[in-house]
Amino acid sequence: MSMNKPTLAATAFSLCATLILAGCSAAAVEDKDAVNTPSPKGIIRIVDDSGISKDRIAKAIAPLFEDPAMSETRAVVIMHRGRLVAERYAPGYDPYTRLISWSMAKSIVGTLVGLMVADGRLALDEPAPVPEWKSPGDPRAKITLRQLLNMASGLDHNEGDDPANGIPIYEADTTRMLFLDGRENVARYAESRPMEAAPGEKFEYSTPTTHILVDIMTRSLTDSKNPEVRRDAMNEYLQGRLFDPLGMTTASSIALLLFCGTVGKSAQVPLHVWLPDAMEGPTPVSALLHAATMVAAGIFLLARIHPLLSPDALVVVAFIGTLTALWGGFSALFQNDIKKVLAFSTVSQLGLMVAAMGTNNVTGGLFHLLTHAFFKAGLFLGAGAVIHALHTQDMRQMGGLRRAMPITFWAYVVCAGSLAGMPFLSGFLSKESILAGAFGW
Repeated sequence: MSMNKPTLAATAFSLCATLILAGCSAAAVEDKDAVNTPSPKGIIRIVDDSGISKDRIAKAIAPLFEDPAMSETRAVVIMHRGRLVAERYAPGYDPYTRLISWSMAKSIVGTLVGLMVADGRLALDEPAPVPEWKSPGDPRAKITLRQLLNMASGLDHNEGDDPANGIPIYEADTTRMLFLDGRENVARYAESRPMEAAPGEKFEYSTPTTHILVDIMTRSLTDSKNPEVRRDAMNEYLQGRLFDPLGMTTASSIALLLFCGTVGKSAQVPLHVWLPDAMEGPTPVSALLHAATMVAAGIFLLARIHPLLSPDALVVVAFIGTLTALWGGFSALFQNDIKKVLAFSTVSQLGLMVAAMGTNNVTGGLFHLLTHAFFKAGLFLGAGAVIHALHTQDMRQMGGLRRAMPITFWAYVVCAGSLAGMPFLSGFLSKESILAGAFGW
């Protein structure tokens, strides 16, 4: 099955965003146009000027809380163009509740279980097909697939050490599965645990439950106990059910999933909002971590996995990088905090590096990573000097500093010129190499 590049880019980007965002929790933002409506159904909050009628939004959200099949929903947050327009919380929850977030592994496993349920291979509300639980009188026989997905199986799983309950670290399930009695067969260890509560009665965050779900999915594809046969059966299912319809090879699919790490680590859309918030630390620390070392890891990862990316996958990378570069640049125009301007500039420059990788210009991307480290560190240090002198980060209260701080002024001019790509400066050379590579792609 063939797909054109724009369709593949949109499809794969949506899939990556869905998997990543499944592990994210949302924080509330106050809005003067919004109305909080406490009710027996929980808190419902919809702004007046969202562009869509409030009744229509409310009706769209309602089934997520009122349909018995989705009764576990705790919170729904809807954003449009970077603005919070609607949110609803189940009874007992509010915008300040600390909601637990799922790991990437749990999100992907949940997605694959959903595919198998849609294919008719598994059933949500029937007893989970685990042979060890089928003995007469075994209470675990009542555990359903839905309860495993909800992490409410009732099995005695200990995610980590709990001094309050007298559970030492060496008794934690993760430790036992990695190093002790569970390491030989992780799924069997997880499935052999006894019950501590009735199925569906107690929620407990549990990594062993994820291994049980993976084991159930694999056994639905093959009866073999050979790990290599089981792995090949799952790979074949994924290839035919997910990757081939998207026109993706196995290596390219793995590389795109690794690219999701770059999206988070190097602040690419849609996971770009954390970087400006991380500017709250001391300015020298920001110069070191955010201009050179920490965010550079994602770009370096992308360069290492670049040989695995197919031409279609590179379209996705180039699309996300270009979108991030534009978004970061325009966002910087509306900031008053000098450090946040630089932070959004960093988002934009990282997007430019990712776009370079997507256009097969790895050398240009790494070259700009190197030059960016120097001029962005200089900009942060210059901003720190100004903040130290004026005791404010608000640029509306700054001005006329050329005579008072001449060294800082000229250093800032040179670094800003390099950021802007002015001729004879390093930023000009690295950005021109990226543009040349893009035109030749």
